Amino acid sequence: QHYPIRSLPTRTSAVGNLAAGPPSRRDASSASPALLANPAALQPIEMSGNNAINTFGSAAAAEPLHTSNMSSFWNVKKRPQLIVLGEQVRSLLSAHPEWGVRPLRVVDIGGGRGLFAEHLAITFGDAVSVTLVDVAAKRVAQARARMERGARGIPANLKLLHGDAAALAALGELESVDVACGMHACGGLSDVIIAYAVQQGAGFVVSTCCFHSNMELPIPGQTTRDEWLSRAGTRSNAGEGGSAATQSTEEEWQSRL
Repeated sequence: QHYPIRSLPTRTSAVGNLAAGPPSRRDASSASPALLANPAALQPIEMSGNNAINTFGSAAAAEPLHTSNMSSFWNVKKRPQLIVLGEQVRSLLSAHPEWGVRPLRVVDIGGGRGLFAEHLAITFGDAVSVTLVDVAAKRVAQARARMERGARGIPANLKLLHGDAAALAALGELESVDVACGMHACGGLSDVIIAYAVQQGAGFVVSTCCFHSNMELPIPGQTTRDEWLSRAGTRSNAGEGGSAATQSTEEEWQSRL
């Protein structure tokens, strides 16, 4: 085991003193409200393809090259998510006893189009070796094509692999890992990432999916159900079976999932 496994929250941030209220439903994001309130205060990052931005240090320079709208989807949602989750990975990397001694191995499982893997590779440079793994060949191809379209190309410290992480490791195609991570890990992917990290004796950072686009995936919970029933005004203190009104409402709640 390399070092203690840590699970870090994705709603915290190293960027402080940003006055912020709760984001609106339209602007809801898995990034912290503070980051959403003032995206210009964030440290700029460089991405390939259509998401490329310059990095000259000013607030204006932090804007994407393809738009000057600071309320764009990229600035309001995606960019803060990458930065916040990247800082959680930084916390794990810096806690590793061999940080700065050798390139630490990071694997992004279910990395899709490669935005997070590319961000990590660029942010940490030669200090890390990043591998994107995805079971969907189409996603890996899209990630490769997007980066190749950019002026930077695919970072030298980033590898793209198609397949299952555990199977690739068993075949020797995936080296031992220091940190396993996943951004918007939908369905059972979070469990897969954590199980893989435990198997490897690695740290892990996982940001689960918000499920807004995957409403069939959430597992109904007692708290969620009770909240819904309470708002519907039909909660009952009846016995175990509940009243007919409550049962009917529960059936309606289930049908809405």
